[in-house]
Amino acid sequence: MSSRFFLALSLPLLLGACSLTLPGTKPSPKPAVVGATPDLRTNAGRHAAFRETKTWKHKIFKDEEVLARAKPDNIRVQIVLDEQRGFLFVGDEIAYDFSVSTGRKGRETPTGNFKIIDKELKHRSSLYGKIFDAEGNVTNANADIKKHSIEDGSRFEGASMPFYMRLTPDGVGMHIGYLPGYAASHGCIRMPRLVTPLIYELAPIGTPVSLTQTRG
Repeated sequence: MSSRFFLALSLPLLLGACSLTLPGTKPSPKPAVVGATPDLRTNAGRHAAFRETKTWKHKIFKDEEVLARAKPDNIRVQIVLDEQRGFLFVGDEIAYDFSVSTGRKGRETPTGNFKIIDKELKHRSSLYGKIFDAEGNVTNANADIKKHSIEDGSRFEGASMPFYMRLTPDGVGMHIGYLPGYAASHGCIRMPRLVTPLIYELAPIGTPVSLTQTRG
């Protein structure tokens, strides 16, 4: 039997066993798989994977690679009221995703686009805090000087608001504070102790801050 006969038989088998790529052409791309696991090599993929965990609402997402590229002129902050979450963006990538506590009912945090207009490392509230009597005993642990009078001999001490970044002339700002998992402040944005000092250091006066109802 001739060699031409064997060649004729084997050629279809070879072509059926592998795809043939002609010189100068590129293989067809593989179709995307809907619902596939996020690509953990990308910032978006790492963040998506974080948000797929059951406990993400009680944790902080941090992307070291993105954070390393942060500069005073390429960062911005977004606070999402419906989610009670804050985001530090470097360009269009998320460096931090963290829990916050914004204004409770009747003292809602305003929405809109703002900028940091002032910073104070050891700020104290001029409106809310505690009232002490002459002996130093707390007589009102949740005082509002617009509602509660300060008797003779008593004194008012404003609530501590460390790493304060003011957003509005009437005092709404971002600072370290208690995070109960829901909106509970007098209007300010309380943020985690592990995140706020770094944002305070990175963000100069003029840094854009958007306060939005949703992420959209």
